[in-house]
Amino acid sequence: MTHTLIRHNSFTLLLIMALAAALAPSDARAGNRHQDDKAGLCYRTTDAMKAACFADIVDDFNTAFANCLNTDNVRDCKREARTDYRDARAECRVQTAGRNDLCARLPDAGPYITEIDPANFKTPEETQFAGNRFFPLVIGTVSTYRNEEDNEDIVVTVTDRTRVIEGVTTIVVRDVVSVDGELIEDTDDYFAEDRDGNVWYFGEIAKNFEDGFLTDLEGSFIAGEDGAQAGIVMLANPMVGDVYRQEFALGDAEDAAEVLALDGDLSGDHFDCNNACLVTEDFIPTEPDATEFKYFIEGVGLVAEQLPDGDVVLELISIETP
Repeated sequence: MTHTLIRHNSFTLLLIMALAAALAPSDARAGNRHQDDKAGLCYRTTDAMKAACFADIVDDFNTAFANCLNTDNVRDCKREARTDYRDARAECRVQTAGRNDLCARLPDAGPYITEIDPANFKTPEETQFAGNRFFPLVIGTVSTYRNEEDNEDIVVTVTDRTRVIEGVTTIVVRDVVSVDGELIEDTDDYFAEDRDGNVWYFGEIAKNFEDGFLTDLEGSFIAGEDGAQAGIVMLANPMVGDVYRQEFALGDAEDAAEVLALDGDLSGDHFDCNNACLVTEDFIPTEPDATEFKYFIEGVGLVAEQLPDGDVVLELISIETP
């Protein structure tokens, strides 16, 4: 028993040392990016999230170790706990690198602060007749998408429901996902368009299902709650090279996008870009494998999603408008 405690204490010391390393300034602090002014706050946010990530995995390891002491096979359990810890450390590093990469791609590395003035936003009624050309929010529109490879269907409905968030009356867009005919996700997304024509994303309530039962609300966030802020899902006048945050809820929702082209060309059974599609790269800094390219047709909206290897994983198969 004494030797077991010594080994655990030694490993715990290594965990503490790793945590101390995580709390130390990273290489991203080089140069002037991390001066006390606002210029480097994006990178400093990354450092803080790195520290939080390492602190979480140390806590998870110690909890796992405590559980191991109450199992029949302590040795194998502890070995698995250490493996999980090392894997989690690697994941923390991936997330840190991804967030720093986004900081480098954004127009500036300052803080992300959205100043929401309800007076600067259109009402849902105004949005119907003078909406964003690549992201129309016309009430009653039903768009159906298909992923043949995964036998996945997605039905997106612009409802007549609204929700007031941070004083802004947002339009509720319902997103229903099914695989093999089984409900997987039923989400309410909250959008509003400002008077310049930018479409803002104020959050979502994502209901995830398994075997017909609600399992969790993972991915949900509401701007103005728990540090979450709204992001821009579609610019009024997108230009090649524009990079922007689509949502901001650290650790839960950090999607971002870059405008790649205004003359993208792609066709499917039910759509054709004709060299006029807006193409964006949508990515999640903390999930490098989640990158995809989205194609938008003016007056229609999203028509396809494509992976970096060229595979089209989602395409519009029908659209019904009022």
